[in-house]
Amino acid sequence: MFQYLKKILTRQVRPLDIVFSLILLAGVAVGSMPTEFYRMILTPEAPGDSGLDVLRINNTSGTKVFSIDDSGNLTKAGGETPTDVVSIPITSFSLDGVPLAGTTSSNAYIGEVNESKMAGTDSNPAIILSSSGLTPFEAMFRVPDNYLESPVFKVLASSNETGAYPMPSLNFAVKVHTTTSMDEAFLSQSPVQLSSTPTEATLTVVTDFESLAAGNWVTLRLNRNAVGAADVNIYNIAFEYTKKY
Repeated sequence: MFQYLKKILTRQVRPLDIVFSLILLAGVAVGSMPTEFYRMILTPEAPGDSGLDVLRINNTSGTKVFSIDDSGNLTKAGGETPTDVVSIPITSFSLDGVPLAGTTSSNAYIGEVNESKMAGTDSNPAIILSSSGLTPFEAMFRVPDNYLESPVFKVLASSNETGAYPMPSLNFAVKVHTTTSMDEAFLSQSPVQLSSTPTEATLTVVTDFESLAAGNWVTLRLNRNAVGAADVNIYNIAFEYTKKY
């Protein structure tokens, strides 16, 4: 290139020669730039759908360990726990708007037929449902700001039911509220059977949580599914979910 420039400098310069020289010089300048910039745009496999991963990393077993969805939410499964938990205090539950009575007296159940009470069992606080405790009780909580997906309820409960009655199950239902609209109808879910020893039961909301979002409010309703011969003890309740980062 420099030989070419020398030639045009030692003879009469034509306009076309000047144009060629400028093009060559521009090529040298661009080619010698130390930094180059790139832009990568990722889109979901099905354009128009929401909540899909636009970037996903799987391990050698094919399990997702890192992903970014089309809203920018990052989920990292490797190296840390992707779930978070919100405790729903048993003292926050009420029966027909009446706080559950807190007492050690066996006659202190509240409800139409003495159904529920707050008391201690084996020196642990619990909601105790009598053998006929069928009236539902409720509590409301806020969905955390870091909520992403996969909501379930975890209930630590037990029953001493034996004999002719089957082991009781927990009925549960939910209502989902926004900051501008209150849900008026509970949507019942599939009952979950308890155990004779304290067991963490998982209550999965199959319907009504499809569009659950951070900042929503949820009312959870619980009751035993059938009359029996023994109490049901509920020690703790929590809302578990996959968090965003």
